[in-house]
Amino acid sequence: MASTLAATPAFAADDLPVTTSPGSLSFGDQKVGEPGAESLVTVTSTSATALTLGTATITGTDAQAFTKKTDTCSGATLAQNQTCQIGVVPNATKVGSQTATLTVSDTGTSTKTVPLSLTGSVGAKGAYYAVTPARVLDTRSGVGAPAAMLGAQQSLDLQVTGRGGVPSVGVSAVVLNVTVTGSTAGSFLTVYPTGADRPTASSINFAKGWTGANSVTIGVGDGGKVRIYNQYGATHVIADVVGFYAADSTVIPSAGNTDADFYPLTPKRWIDTRADGNAGRLGNGDYYQLGWDFGAFNPYVRAVAVNITAVSPTGNGYLSAWNGNSSAFPTTSTLNYTTGKNVPNMAIVPTSPCNETWCNASGIPMIGVINTTSGGAATHLIVDIVGVYDNATPGAADSLRFHPITPQRITDTRSGLGYPTAFGPGVSGTVTAPASVSQASALAFNVTAVNPTASTYLTLWPAGIAQPTVSNLNPAAGQTVANAAIVGLGTNKAFSIYNAGGSTNVLVDVVGTFQSLFPTAAASTAGQRQAQAKVQSTSGASRSGTAVNGIHGTR
Repeated sequence: MASTLAATPAFAADDLPVTTSPGSLSFGDQKVGEPGAESLVTVTSTSATALTLGTATITGTDAQAFTKKTDTCSGATLAQNQTCQIGVVPNATKVGSQTATLTVSDTGTSTKTVPLSLTGSVGAKGAYYAVTPARVLDTRSGVGAPAAMLGAQQSLDLQVTGRGGVPSVGVSAVVLNVTVTGSTAGSFLTVYPTGADRPTASSINFAKGWTGANSVTIGVGDGGKVRIYNQYGATHVIADVVGFYAADSTVIPSAGNTDADFYPLTPKRWIDTRADGNAGRLGNGDYYQLGWDFGAFNPYVRAVAVNITAVSPTGNGYLSAWNGNSSAFPTTSTLNYTTGKNVPNMAIVPTSPCNETWCNASGIPMIGVINTTSGGAATHLIVDIVGVYDNATPGAADSLRFHPITPQRITDTRSGLGYPTAFGPGVSGTVTAPASVSQASALAFNVTAVNPTASTYLTLWPAGIAQPTVSNLNPAAGQTVANAAIVGLGTNKAFSIYNAGGSTNVLVDVVGTFQSLFPTAAASTAGQRQAQAKVQSTSGASRSGTAVNGIHGTR
């Protein structure tokens, strides 16, 4: 006699014998790119017989805006009145309404649906906040760490959140100006997030006895700290915080809405005092006020990314960049120089509206650079602008937000990584971003010249456009030295490097990416074209503008 198998009860589509509580999930306002809190849907069986559930799914045009997290329902068999739960996390991917459907099913065709909805808006994630430069570390005096040199193969953990104007929460990365002084041996520092493995990367390279600085943008690690590691000898370390990037909108209650998006510019020379001969040099207490007219965007500019170079100094000293306000001169340094050496340093400098006579009180964004030296020494000054931070339209399609990464070496010409050979005199080459950072429209990195055979300079710019008349790094013969840079990715997600003289090896360590807040825009071909156009300052909404240089004053 043939046996008969009991059939699984079949129910009409959308008539699965369950109840859901709640019957729909409305997440309300959600910030783009910032996952919200999980909400649970409780599923209760009303079937008189055992009910086996299939895999719960989220479908619809905006399904990517909702993620299933907790799920005790998929594959479960429920008796009558038995429950399971499904958790949904909202993650807005665009501004405006987004909807999808959570579907619970059996192993056949019966279903129960739960509507999902949210309204996306632009938050703070990846935006930049400028702060008044503040000293957070000085091992000479015990600020931020014990008053002692950092020894060979030693590290210190520096608390950066909750200090120097940086909030305690909602911070993804900080921008530091790191200075070494009194070193007993040639060495390098690596700055990286506390708790991460130490990467094969360098943040500042220095010779024995050298005093110098480099801008370091680094992700915040465990406990709101960053780790500073020294390889050889011993050195004092100083760090000034100049700004930070937001991890999410939890930063807003303490930091406010003064955040800004980044717009890379085709690098342009802002000022070169050599054009005025010796009269253009800055002596002790001399400063320049510099304006840049961005037109309609002027009221919204919060900071500029610049490369500042001391050229042919006749003594030792340091330059300090600040917002140009002559009633509040800076108390921190941006770069330190020594006699006869050209020294660059990248800086993100807060701006202020110009109310000076030389700009006709027009309110254009202004910065200043002041020199501190002694003994009648003086230096020429070069400033190149590479980008601007403004909040005219937060999250605009052509704006970029920052995402920190643990430093990653993408170029080392000594081993052929990223580029096959050292750069010879007058040689330019192209480096293609590896897949790990190719989603970016621009990269923040540290570029190092290693043992050049002659004094030279390096220029970096987006591939596919004309080489700009600027410099990023000015090493002397035999000097291993680094500088920070923000460089757009151009054709084929690549950037170009030019070496002026001699032969030099080059290292490039990426510390973060600049990309669209909206993932679909960054991933699309149209988004890539838009990013390349933006770097060239040719798209309609891109920032460009002109220099309006002010006075050569004395403090």
